[in-house]
Amino acid sequence: MKFIKHLYIGYASYWQAIRFIIKHNMWLYFIVPVILLVGIYFGGEYVFDEMVKNFDFSRVKDLDFSDLSESDELYRLLFLSLEILAVFIAVKLGNYVVLNVLTPMLTMLSTKTDTLLTGNRFPITTRQYFQDIGRALRLQFRNMLIFVGWIAVWYLISLVLLPFEDMLPVSKVVLNKIAIFLIGAYFFGFTLLDYTNERRRLTIAESIKFVRKHAGIAWALGSVYSAFFFFPYVGVVVAPVLCVVAATLATSKVVDLSKNPYAKPAKKKGVEKKEK
Repeated sequence: MKFIKHLYIGYASYWQAIRFIIKHNMWLYFIVPVILLVGIYFGGEYVFDEMVKNFDFSRVKDLDFSDLSESDELYRLLFLSLEILAVFIAVKLGNYVVLNVLTPMLTMLSTKTDTLLTGNRFPITTRQYFQDIGRALRLQFRNMLIFVGWIAVWYLISLVLLPFEDMLPVSKVVLNKIAIFLIGAYFFGFTLLDYTNERRRLTIAESIKFVRKHAGIAWALGSVYSAFFFFPYVGVVVAPVLCVVAATLATSKVVDLSKNPYAKPAKKKGVEKKEK
């Protein structure tokens, strides 16, 4: 069955990616996620320690909601609420936030992996580079919205199942986590594969078609990416780099990347042999 075969390709690509990173000393790419992790840690600490803990919530009951100005406590409360909501969204959709923030670096990483693998070179102008980044961010935003939409649909389904909760083999909480994990895995895998698809100059519609055709690879890649975030600090640092390399290698199993018409021909020397 093609789906099972693609699952195998996706999972096997992770072992190949580890060997690939070690062989080519690609450790510098982990520095940017480390910087991001430090920013998340100290940024979160500032929001909660300096803003939330220092706000006098006991004064809320005395506020005059008919008079809203920048100088009153109500304005501060509303502004703080928006900041807390932003942090909440960042936590719940943290996997996407990481990919969005690291997109410029991950675009370069996927290109570097392709070059080491095939020998192809991808000379790119500043304009083209930012166009690629913009395309990636648009697709990620699209996937994030659909992901949230499917979660909403699932929660509606879970409400229907509520009267039958005692008949379910696992608790509703566990079932919800499994469903969200499986839904998210596909869309995370989609995003990882698209770093290579954009270099092949596929349109967003063509990329969607490609990922649907290779859904098993997307699910395998995305499930490992999601699993890394069960270990928050490890996930932020390791998952983006390892998973993008794995996605590039996995794509090379179903597409001959060496024949990319938008790349300059491979040099005869120094070309990486295709990973088995």
